[in-house]
Amino acid sequence: SDWLGTFLLHVPGRRLWHQTLTHSVTPMAIAPHTPNHSQPSCGMQHHTRNAKRGRSHSRHSHGGATRQPWSFSNFARLFRTAQSKGGEQPQAQARSSGPPVVGPRRSMDKPGFEKAHRGEWVRTNSSLLREGGAEENERVDLNADLNMSTGANTDAAGKSEIEATPPPPPPLLDDVTRMGMAVMADLAAVVRGSEGDDSVESSSRRPPSQKKALDATPLPDAAMVYPPLAGVKHSYASSMRMYHRLARQVVALQQTQRPDAMVGVMLPESQPRVRFVHVSDTHHHHRDVTNVPDGDVLIHTGDLVGNYGKGDDRAMLKQLKHSLGWLAKMAERFDHVFFIAGNHDTMLDRRQYPESFTASAYQMIGQLPSNVTYLDAEANPGQIVKYRGLSLYGCPVVVSRLETQGSRYYSNAFERTRAERRRIFEQIPDHLDLLLTHTPPLGSGTNAHGCGELARHLHRMAKRGEGLAPKVHCFGHEHSSFGLVQNELTGTLEVNAAQEDLIRYERKIGVRGACALTFDVALPG
Repeated sequence: SDWLGTFLLHVPGRRLWHQTLTHSVTPMAIAPHTPNHSQPSCGMQHHTRNAKRGRSHSRHSHGGATRQPWSFSNFARLFRTAQSKGGEQPQAQARSSGPPVVGPRRSMDKPGFEKAHRGEWVRTNSSLLREGGAEENERVDLNADLNMSTGANTDAAGKSEIEATPPPPPPLLDDVTRMGMAVMADLAAVVRGSEGDDSVESSSRRPPSQKKALDATPLPDAAMVYPPLAGVKHSYASSMRMYHRLARQVVALQQTQRPDAMVGVMLPESQPRVRFVHVSDTHHHHRDVTNVPDGDVLIHTGDLVGNYGKGDDRAMLKQLKHSLGWLAKMAERFDHVFFIAGNHDTMLDRRQYPESFTASAYQMIGQLPSNVTYLDAEANPGQIVKYRGLSLYGCPVVVSRLETQGSRYYSNAFERTRAERRRIFEQIPDHLDLLLTHTPPLGSGTNAHGCGELARHLHRMAKRGEGLAPKVHCFGHEHSSFGLVQNELTGTLEVNAAQEDLIRYERKIGVRGACALTFDVALPG
């Protein structure tokens, strides 16, 4: 058989066994095989080629001899005869050089890979199809995650002989492992029963990351007085690094806040103040942003729509309509709503996109309630709005990736060159209470992809005099930098309320809510 021929080719006595199995010799007349170096054995070459290809050689001739039918009893007698003749014996420890191959080209050391003709390992079609199906189903049952048994491959495309074989029996579990699995199952049942309506899907399907959530370190009590963290309803917040980072930032800002501070995450209620609630980068996932604390003013700093190149202009306008409708609904809860555009909101960039696309968008903005204001300092450089004596200034301009990376993206709204950004940001007025931009300043916190021209201008403002830089800078764009920090060079409280990553992480664990950020600004006088 093929597997026997392949095995005998990879043991030290392969020449003797090959001669024994492939040539007509009697068990009592075996002699060591002496190859003829001047004339290579065509039988050996034929067998080697077919063994590498995974084929059988039913016909074989060598010196006019005919092949005898093989049986296990004949092989046993041949093995004992060869042992008595002092030939090389197969060793159980002997292994072939290179990665083992099962069947034609499948790898045992790298499951899901096959060997290409140039010696490189590439993915099999069946494994890619299985992974594609796994990406569509983001939430996996916790019981399936805890199951340690291996299942058979039911994928019809790209099946091989090794995949068609029945799966091995599940490994035996010791008492400790079985007890741990039972405890995890009980905890999962408790969480499913106590979660209520906060879960996006039914309680019968739990995510694999639930195990981490059950054992996570709880958030500090000092941070739980912060309204956004107190508004987190689901029990998995303690397992998410973004909530832990926000908690550390809130505690640090509270500890360094002076009694006479004009800006803070939470000013005393006895002090006349305005509470701002900030969100950004909702990307048409605004329905998932349910954790929006109460306040006086709501701020949205851009990227209302998704626009990842998967829809036409009509679909993008429909997303904008839904997002603006959500802002109009929020305007019923707040005294005023201020928002700017982001690089994904291409229908609001009149400079790069035709009027046939942008006219409908601005017509929707014109139909918003009177307490909803759209800010665009690029089109209106002197547009400074006032709310109860506090000044706000909004600019949607971001870094041009065509200039920095040489690539043009679908989400290229308000992308401007370095010279254009320098000219626009130099028009930012002094003594602002709130500055709204979509891009963060470069180098602040973890904003590795911010705008250097914006950062340099704000630093120059702080150097020219105390209080010239904005008190608060609200932005988004950099999804991974969600949180609040105080800029050490300018003294500005920087608030990045990008919701996109937070929404995606929560979806993976089957919950929703996100987290709008809040801060207070004292009223002048």
